[in-house]
Amino acid sequence: VERTDAVRDGGVYLVTGGLGGIGLELARDLAEMARVKLVLVSRSGLPAEDERDAWLEANDDNDKTSRGIRELRALEATGAEVLVAAADVTDGEAMRGVVSDAVARFGALDGVLHAAGILDDGPLLAREPDQARAVLAAKVAGTQALGAAVAEHELDFFVLFSSVSAVIGAPGQIDYAAANAFMDAYARRQSAETGRRVLALAWGAW
Repeated sequence: VERTDAVRDGGVYLVTGGLGGIGLELARDLAEMARVKLVLVSRSGLPAEDERDAWLEANDDNDKTSRGIRELRALEATGAEVLVAAADVTDGEAMRGVVSDAVARFGALDGVLHAAGILDDGPLLAREPDQARAVLAAKVAGTQALGAAVAEHELDFFVLFSSVSAVIGAPGQIDYAAANAFMDAYARRQSAETGRRVLALAWGAW
């Protein structure tokens, strides 16, 4: 991993979708770039620290929570300090609480990577409203809630994980394309109006 000036020793970085595959990959990359402090946000969280050994003994290696515990310990072994927060990114009050806890624990917040999202493809005429709402929520309501929660903090960067689907309109992804188009527009407007480093990255297939 190539180190950049944006990621620095002692920096505090919040990652949504923090216990998912993309979120953990980001956490590993950040930990390789510098001696960082990480706030990994997920809806499920992890068991309390004094319960984790028992969880590992009671569950097999393929268990999602077990993988999260092992990944957390691997990050800590590199020298990273890690706070795992259980919160729904679409809940504004919960996200303000996460940011407050992060600052109380680490003293600052330097960067945010919003990687939470739901991909649930399907033809438009077969979609149920709740399916579309779930896809839209993490990227639309989540971006708004997270943006409001960090509005008073001087961040080095605020990165939104968007998708090329916002531009190409992939079949079966009308709600996903719209959600990512919102992220793109949000980043442009925030950058223009506030001068902050707000980026939307239009990823291709993972």
